[in-house]
Amino acid sequence: MSFYVRLFLQYALTLLAALTINFFLPRLAPGDPILTILPADVVAAMSREEIARVLADYGLDLPLWQQYLNYLAGIASGDFGTSVLRCPPSAPTSSACPRAAGRGTWAWRNGSSCR
Repeated sequence: MSFYVRLFLQYALTLLAALTINFFLPRLAPGDPILTILPADVVAAMSREEIARVLADYGLDLPLWQQYLNYLAGIASGDFGTSVLRCPPSAPTSSACPRAAGRGTWAWRNGSSCR
C-alpha cells in the first residue's frame, strides 16, 4: 500500500475517533440533557408534551445509533447543528476572528510573547 494511502487512512481513522468521542462524551454526562438546554425552573413549569417537543427539536428522542449517524452526516455536510444558545455555530467565531487575528498580528509584530 502506498505511503499516502496509509497516511490518509490514519487521518480518517483519527478523525472518526475524535468525532466519536466528541459525540459520546456529552451523552455520558450525568443528568437530563434538557436541563443543560433550559433552566431548571423553566423545565419544572413545562408539560410533558413541551418537554417531548424540545427533545424532538434537538433529535434527542431518537435512538442513540440514529443520533450518531445524523451527527456524522451533519458533520460531513458542514452542518454543525444548532447551539444551545439558538444561534448558528459560526456566529460567535465570525465576529471574534477578525479581532483575534488583529491582536495576534499586533503581538507578533511587536515581539510580544507569553513568559
